[in-house]
Amino acid sequence: MKKRLKTDVVIALCSSFTVCVFAPFEIYLSNKDFFFFNGFEMIPFSFLAFMALSLIILLLLITVMNIREKAHDAVLGVGFGLILAMYIQGNFLKNDYGTLDGNPIDWTLYIKEGIISVVLFVILEVIMTVLIIKLKDELFIKTIRTVAIYIFLIQLVAIVTLLIQNNGLNKESTYLATTENEMVYGSEENFVILMLDTYESTTLTRILEEDDGTYRGYLKDFVFYPDTTGMYRSTGFALPYLIGGVEYHNDCTYEEFLNKTYENSVLLNDLRNDGWYIGVYNQNRIPDSDIALKADNCKKLNLTVSSHRRLAGYMYKLVGFRYMPQPLKRFFWFYADDIASELRDTKEDVSIYGDNNFDFANAYCDMQIGDMDRSFHLYELFGAHPPYNITEDFIYSDIGTDKISACKGLLVMLDGYMNKLRETGLYENTTVIVLGDHGKEILWNPVFLVKSSGADHELEINDTPFSYAELQEIYEAISNGGGEESIKKIVYSHSTEDRRYLKFDNNTGIGKNDYFTADIYECRFSGRADNKDSLITTDTVYEQHAK
Repeated sequence: MKKRLKTDVVIALCSSFTVCVFAPFEIYLSNKDFFFFNGFEMIPFSFLAFMALSLIILLLLITVMNIREKAHDAVLGVGFGLILAMYIQGNFLKNDYGTLDGNPIDWTLYIKEGIISVVLFVILEVIMTVLIIKLKDELFIKTIRTVAIYIFLIQLVAIVTLLIQNNGLNKESTYLATTENEMVYGSEENFVILMLDTYESTTLTRILEEDDGTYRGYLKDFVFYPDTTGMYRSTGFALPYLIGGVEYHNDCTYEEFLNKTYENSVLLNDLRNDGWYIGVYNQNRIPDSDIALKADNCKKLNLTVSSHRRLAGYMYKLVGFRYMPQPLKRFFWFYADDIASELRDTKEDVSIYGDNNFDFANAYCDMQIGDMDRSFHLYELFGAHPPYNITEDFIYSDIGTDKISACKGLLVMLDGYMNKLRETGLYENTTVIVLGDHGKEILWNPVFLVKSSGADHELEINDTPFSYAELQEIYEAISNGGGEESIKKIVYSHSTEDRRYLKFDNNTGIGKNDYFTADIYECRFSGRADNKDSLITTDTVYEQHAK
């Protein structure tokens, strides 16, 4: 009885350590750049979870032991087999299913991995059953106890190693975009860029083809360029490229790329030199250096979490996604960026900007004219990015919607924003560019629309081939007072189907693309950008070597 009780204590503590301490902290330390918060924030809830689970396991084993010793051994063996299988699943089998970027995982692509996962759990449970039957009771519980202690020591060494490699759990202060002057505009001239994540040109074309006039009315005074090519497949590089026009060729770290982008941005430099107010409102793409201060709304902040309870929920969802057998992983899937958008808080008396579409709509209700003469505002919005939760009437849906409904709802949001510009008296002197950073089905074909200052016409669809490589030139024309004809002239002057696109390999990682393990392939077009077959890969490859 004493030997069984000793083993029960070891199993309860070691199993709880694996699930409640090792798993979440290993995930955090292995992806520290992604998590905004200080790792010390996890200690209280992981300790409570560790103590609670240890007590539950111990009470269960003691209860069964008092009923029947052989039943106790069976429960002990089956339970330990399950924990052992989870440990192997989480650390040695496939756990990379692309980024948790809101796109549902196509599990049919991983049938083989699913079979291996299930077989692992079954084999270990069979082995434990055989050991229960074949081994003497004393030898069985001693074996279980020894293996548990061995795994605990391996995990302890792994955590200590990660702590050393990542300079502990602490996170230093970082530059972030605040909501300062989010909806405060200049009295003389304004330049606004609305970046709607994943809004694709072909989707808008389809909406307009089926339109009864409603959505064309929302887009009055805009010029729509459907034959547009972006440069990158996702926001991490597409948004900095929109700001600075600097290409990434696997020649530096991501942070160095952000610094280079802001430092060499024609847009930001010209606006700063000409005395514009500069507001860059995005969630995660700010350089972590003083260069971020080129945007007036960026501050260096110490971050914390708004709810430790919800943080615990997210972290243990990640644990479940990694450690559960593959058929159960789908029940632990979620959009990883929700961790930052829902929980990010600061100790300073400021509000951090988030990319929520509905928060943006609420914010523009308080639009006003400030004491600046000219202002520039760039807004990164969640846009048409999955998971879809916007109805056609721009109402949040708990049960989810689809891409077309979300894109229609965003046009309703845009109409509300443009009407608020009219109501505030800002419409005539404001240029608005609405663009996507990339597409969804056709990644290189984001939406691109321009409403110039003083424009007064119905929606115009311009089929001239256009590339984001010309954006900096367009920005310069707008900041120098150029109107719709100036923009069209630039587009026409570069009119060619011979445009470039830089294609990354598949996404990996918890919440962002691990670009630094991917080669970049240069592509060119053989026709219109909205044609899936128009992309041709050239011989130019930028091989991964940046760390």
